[in-house]
Amino acid sequence: MRRLVALLVILSLAMAGSLPKDARFDQPVTNVGANMPLAALLEALAKSVGLSPILRDIPQVTVNADLDKKPFRQVWDLLINAYGDGKLDYALLDNNVIVVGPPAIVQQAQGQQAQTPPSSEPTTREFYNVRSSEPAQLAQFIQQEIPGVKVSVTPGANVLVVTGTAKQQADVSALLQRVDQPKITTTVPIVQKSFALSHAKAVELAPVLTNALQGGNPASSSGPAQGQAGGTGAATVVADARSNTIIVTGTPDQIALIDRLIPQLDRPVQQVQLQIRVQSVNSEVFRNLGVTWQTISGGNLVGSILETGLNLIFDATRSLTSLNIRATLDALEGQSLSRRLSDTNLLVEDNYGADTGDLRTTGAKGAEVKVGGLLIIPLTTATSTGTAQTSTREVDYGLLVRVRPQITNDGNVILEVYTQVGDDPTSGPVSGSVRIPQQTTLSKLRVKDGQTLVLGGLIQKTTTNSETKVPFLGDIPLLGELFKQSKRDTKDDELIVIITANIVKDQTAAAR
Repeated sequence: MRRLVALLVILSLAMAGSLPKDARFDQPVTNVGANMPLAALLEALAKSVGLSPILRDIPQVTVNADLDKKPFRQVWDLLINAYGDGKLDYALLDNNVIVVGPPAIVQQAQGQQAQTPPSSEPTTREFYNVRSSEPAQLAQFIQQEIPGVKVSVTPGANVLVVTGTAKQQADVSALLQRVDQPKITTTVPIVQKSFALSHAKAVELAPVLTNALQGGNPASSSGPAQGQAGGTGAATVVADARSNTIIVTGTPDQIALIDRLIPQLDRPVQQVQLQIRVQSVNSEVFRNLGVTWQTISGGNLVGSILETGLNLIFDATRSLTSLNIRATLDALEGQSLSRRLSDTNLLVEDNYGADTGDLRTTGAKGAEVKVGGLLIIPLTTATSTGTAQTSTREVDYGLLVRVRPQITNDGNVILEVYTQVGDDPTSGPVSGSVRIPQQTTLSKLRVKDGQTLVLGGLIQKTTTNSETKVPFLGDIPLLGELFKQSKRDTKDDELIVIITANIVKDQTAAAR
């Protein structure tokens, strides 16, 4: 190991680079070579003794040597010679600048310093007001372009102090005229435009337009659907429900985007005409006529006429169309064998305003037909002060049909149908409670334009209590029970729901 160190010292003395006699270069350095890149280690060593290193083309090697408490001069030469592979040299220039790199680079740096003799011209100091917002970078650029000139920045002001000869001052002035230009800030004008809508609702369309602006250019579009206009580059969309108007504030490009979107979104929505008929037929009548119900998806039922049933009256080879089923029910109604509960024509928008809520939830959007009654239940609750507060709750009972149509691209109609059948309210198991038995179904079916959907199998039980008694004797307390008779009749009625969906081709005709 000692022989290797001695050899490295001899090699270091043979190189052109050398450090002058200076006490700082003889000071010992510690902890050298702890797995550091050569370039980083040379830079750290040079700065430790007050040198400003300029490194060029340093090999990408890692130094791992144990050189603790060795003189700076020895450590510096060992690193240059041992890890430079004979391709590195260094030279100490004026103002404590040390150049490390290939010999050609070092010689070029030494030659430039030798070729720049001290100027005998007198120097002057001039002050230059600059318009640039970064005077420090401008001062550094001037010193790089005009060698020998000294430039400093006045603290707290955009003023450069330049020291140099008359020629250098002229060069600085000419350079500043070309490069010291103020930054040009492009101000994008903010405009406002209102759009009166004919078909869409402003409060529903405003969030769609806001999302479109943010998706198209998130950096320049922001803000809620309703609110004040933001700063430059921000876009806001405000909906005025009273006049059904959209007010957009933004750049011309953003206004142009809204101009293109409004005609595409503000269009009349297609409508579907729904003919909904609800018929109540005694279950015994259906069994006698030979009508059965074949279960399909969702628990709903589609009716079919057996050959042994109504084939003598209607053509059994045809499917169960609106004409057949309606004529059948009309005939039964004429013989007092059935009862029409509802026969309604409704005009509904496609997808009912793009609502995607569950039809089973209370208040869901959809065409509704209710046959039954409204039960008002009083509720008593205790407040925090101990007093009783009375409120009411409304509950529908009977038949509820809720339909949401959706027109497909191929001209068909998807019907989402929810049915709810509730028997008459009775006393519940808890004192003061009410029990309403219910049956619910939810289906989603595809039908052609003009086709009829028949839903059956919905059973509604009706209970009738009657009492007969002997006049006067039946009213005697206790003894009167011997002269009266109570009768309880339960009747099952089958509810049939017939839905015919027709796509409205002409909106003007639909309005008439």
